[in-house]
Amino acid sequence: MKLISWNAHGLGNPRGVRALHDLIMMEVPTVVFLLETKLAATAIERITVRVGLDGCFVVPCEGRSGGLALMWKNEMSLCIKSYSLFHIDAKLEDPSKGILWKFTRVYGNPITERRRETWELIRHLKEPQDIPWLVCGDFNEVLCIDEKLGGRQRQERLMNAFRKVLNDCHLFDLGFQGLKYTWSSTRQNQQVISERLDRFVANMKWMECFPQSRVYHCSAAYSDHLPISLSLSDGLARRRSKLFRFEAMWIEEDECEEVISRHWQEAAGGNNLMAISKKIKACSRGLEVWNEKKFGKSAIESEESTSYSS
Repeated sequence: MKLISWNAHGLGNPRGVRALHDLIMMEVPTVVFLLETKLAATAIERITVRVGLDGCFVVPCEGRSGGLALMWKNEMSLCIKSYSLFHIDAKLEDPSKGILWKFTRVYGNPITERRRETWELIRHLKEPQDIPWLVCGDFNEVLCIDEKLGGRQRQERLMNAFRKVLNDCHLFDLGFQGLKYTWSSTRQNQQVISERLDRFVANMKWMECFPQSRVYHCSAAYSDHLPISLSLSDGLARRRSKLFRFEAMWIEEDECEEVISRHWQEAAGGNNLMAISKKIKACSRGLEVWNEKKFGKSAIESEESTSYSS
């Protein structure tokens, strides 16, 4: 089973929907949590069908901001317990293990002075320690100075408040593999600021139930946030663990150049290393999705094909 959390920063245009579709094609998640959709429920329902998922629960946006959406495949047993503009709380059953656990998705209040309301919400949702509990989302806060690059130094009191709520609720950061920061400013002619705002945390009981779980910082040709995924099985079994290969036969196709150009342009702008890395990953993902549609999986998986490693 795989879960994805992504602050999509608006899905009201074809670029955003295409980026989400490509992400789901590559990662094949069972559950997807979207933040800042900036869409009404009817629009999210249409997108759910388009990206090949079965169920959805939507907290619609207010005006032109906010909006949460939870999408899933019908192979899941999922029950919504509570929700607000800043969270969706559910009970979820793993079909392979038959384990019932609590899954809370959080959007940290973007207004610094009101961030304490998010922490109180998490405390309110706290369960006894014998119930497996997983929490994910964009917390809009970092845990330590090392999780921020550029800009003014984060105030210690703000980080302490975040650390304290995790400690009070017996939640532990699950770590990650991939790029260090999940958000990067894209404003032109300003200093680039990068932070690790998105994460998965869980209590000890949940970690005991899923000891092989792994978190990955993915990429998408859209938004200033990286999608983050959680695989509940051994990380070695992750679909995209193998090295990306550029297939020689692609050069003969006129569409290849268009795919690369489109995904490079659609990825977050900027010339910093994080932005360039996102562009490269966006292109590789775009090429893999295009290849699968045009030639089928066998073209990439064939051991006899000529390729260039990257």
